[in-house]
Amino acid sequence: MKTAFITGANKSIGFETARQLLQQGYHVYLGSRTLENGLKAVQQLNSEGLHKVEAIQIDVTDQGSVKTARAEIGFKTETLDVLINNAGINGGMPQSALQADISAFRRVFDTNYFGVVMQYSGRFLTNGVGIVHVDVWQQNGRPPARF
Repeated sequence: MKTAFITGANKSIGFETARQLLQQGYHVYLGSRTLENGLKAVQQLNSEGLHKVEAIQIDVTDQGSVKTARAEIGFKTETLDVLINNAGINGGMPQSALQADISAFRRVFDTNYFGVVMQYSGRFLTNGVGIVHVDVWQQNGRPPARF
């Protein structure tokens, strides 16, 4: 059975990706910043008859959390066929990039850039193939930042 781990999978694009992979016969590790939100997403998928899914708590901005998630998955499987880096934030868009506080940029980079780097450096049980990084740069058909 093929396995997949999806960060930010408790809602939106990540949730739908989990649903689609489950329908294709994958066992999905559903990553969520809070275990509570992950378990709710698992319950929703279970109610749809999709049962090969487990919640994994992961905060991609916290190296300890990334290591813990990697270890937890490592106890369950020797390798992942697919790692989907979907977790991300928009920094409270829409807002003007010229007027946004630098702390907003730091939060976005911590999650959307360094979070991905931590997952790659943790090797997350992949053999270098099957890694997907999701970037959503538009909101409502428009770029997220206005200059």
